[in-house]
Amino acid sequence: MAFNGTIHVNQPLTEISVSFLQELDSFVADKACPSVQVKHESDLYYVWDRVSFINDDGMERANGAIAREIDQGFSTSSYQLMEHAGRMLVTDRDVRNADQGLQLEIDATKILTEKLLIEKENDLGALFNTATFSNALSAAAGQQWSLNTVTSDPLILVNTASIIAWNASGKKPNYGVGGWRQMLFLKSHTSVLDRIKYTQLGIPTEDLLASLFDLKKLHFSRSVDQQRLENKNVPVSPSATLADVDMLLYWLPQAPALRMPATWYTFTQGGPV
Repeated sequence: MAFNGTIHVNQPLTEISVSFLQELDSFVADKACPSVQVKHESDLYYVWDRVSFINDDGMERANGAIAREIDQGFSTSSYQLMEHAGRMLVTDRDVRNADQGLQLEIDATKILTEKLLIEKENDLGALFNTATFSNALSAAAGQQWSLNTVTSDPLILVNTASIIAWNASGKKPNYGVGGWRQMLFLKSHTSVLDRIKYTQLGIPTEDLLASLFDLKKLHFSRSVDQQRLENKNVPVSPSATLADVDMLLYWLPQAPALRMPATWYTFTQGGPV
């Protein structure tokens, strides 16, 4: 006798479900741009003139002469915090009636957190322009890393960019940030592979590439952002759109401090997202 499916009622599985949450290490904004905790939503900070520190003023003096007076100059800059928040409605009634495979409160927290992380990543990408960083270096024809040729040697271009930054500030860049496609180009580039073939792994990693470029750390954003949520067939795009085709070399101190230059900071109140 066949029971014809009457012995089991289909129910959602409790071991698996499918979603599109991104890995946390796909986001680099918090790692690339250090956070500074502040008390107030707006304030000022001092900015010293560069010439006050790295200029030769010729201070030789004759016996008994008065020492040359050196001018010092500084100005102030400001910050303004903006609050970012979102909400998803989950009622106690929803929680009581939800199947075991749904964890509505946890799901809402994860979704909202990811949206804030994507927004921060987009803010980082918005800084990748010549209005923010005037010392830009464009790869000439034949130098694009995607071409994978001798003339597109990444180390030559990175060294040239480092020299440009050093000439402008007296600081050798110690960090780098870019998009995931840059990492993929570098991992397969002949010039890179030739330089690391005798290392322990012989496989380009972020840390190995940072060492090759003489940087403390190299970050590559893998986060994505689908702008038109109503059309799920639209392909996703990198969150830090400009960062996906550009790479930034920059300098940061070991920790935020007085009288220290820094490429950027994120001013925050409360804990990180």
